[in-house]
Amino acid sequence: MNTVINQHLFRHRESNSSAFNNLCTLVHKLPEEGTYAGEVVQGKRLLGTFRLRCDAKNELSQVNIDLSTFDALFRANVAGLTASDTYAVGKDGYVVFYASAHHDGLYVKLTKVSKENGGSTFDSRRLDNGDIVTFRLWHAGSYRISNEHGGHEAALSVLNAEDGKFPELAKRGPVRVRLSDKGFDPAKMEIWPTQPLVISVEVPAALRLQSNDSVLAKHSGPVTRGGQQLHK
Repeated sequence: MNTVINQHLFRHRESNSSAFNNLCTLVHKLPEEGTYAGEVVQGKRLLGTFRLRCDAKNELSQVNIDLSTFDALFRANVAGLTASDTYAVGKDGYVVFYASAHHDGLYVKLTKVSKENGGSTFDSRRLDNGDIVTFRLWHAGSYRISNEHGGHEAALSVLNAEDGKFPELAKRGPVRVRLSDKGFDPAKMEIWPTQPLVISVEVPAALRLQSNDSVLAKHSGPVTRGGQQLHK
């Protein structure tokens, strides 16, 4: 049997919950039953729309929505890939938003469909109490996570192989972090590549994950030799 690896998984090194890519997964619990209109946006481009029904008669506790499938150009280049415009989940169910492909700068909005003009009920650019953010990284190194709304920061280390060997990741659960008005708890974390980092949000949040290597590169200036600038 041939094993096919999704090469898109290695494309990104950084992510942001307010404009996310395939390193980031968002989990939102619907506040009440009803029908919700969804919008999937990349940057300033509307990729597509959908309908989401939350119903107590539905036994599903979770629905997964791949935002990459809303890109018509991407679908046209992947044999057999289709997009759904209707989803359903049970009462108190969770909606999981993720991207399986190369896309970056994604966000999603949910608006409850009713006679009243209630406006948006969920906007992934501003998370709040009860939402969950999961980062799953592939590249070892030093990172930092910051909440753009609260100013709190946390340090993250993605470990490298010991003597060329990784531990049995299937036996290692996710590393769990709590984000409250006091900041990240814990404020220093270690994970292995592909090991999930799960952050439970209790305050307004937009989480930015940055590699310290890229931060240093931005502030180090050009590399020179003998007065001549070199290109990296």
